[in-house]
Amino acid sequence: MEAAKDIAGGDYTKTIPPLKGREFGMLSESLDEMITNLTQAIKEKQHEIELRNKTENSLSALFKSAPIGILIVQGRKIENVNRRLCEMLGYHREELLNKSTRILYPDDATYNFIGEKLYSDIETYGNSTVEISLRHKKQQHYSCKSRCLPITA
Repeated sequence: MEAAKDIAGGDYTKTIPPLKGREFGMLSESLDEMITNLTQAIKEKQHEIELRNKTENSLSALFKSAPIGILIVQGRKIENVNRRLCEMLGYHREELLNKSTRILYPDDATYNFIGEKLYSDIETYGNSTVEISLRHKKQQHYSCKSRCLPITA
């Protein structure tokens, strides 16, 4: 009854030939083993999901309560921003989400220079730190140090 054992082990390409007396018991054992394996796999996956949710909740709490401004950008488009950055620059979160980061720079030259520097440094060193002047919503300049790191999944 090798086919039943192979199926219980995860090889679903096997077929089981017609059964005779004792083979029913072997098939039952193989099905029990398969159910046990599937149950264990489900428990492991549930545990992974619980850990991931716990980690995501912790990271979300840190992001929201950080005493520094945090900006998450993809392709120079603002994907997320924390409360502190909004306070620093005078914006409501909704005013920044899905906008180009250009909104934060005083002029095109600064926007282009910083973009080139940040992406070049990240490609070369894996991160970038630069003193920048950002534009407050009320048009005044806000000088700060920016530390940029890529987020990898």
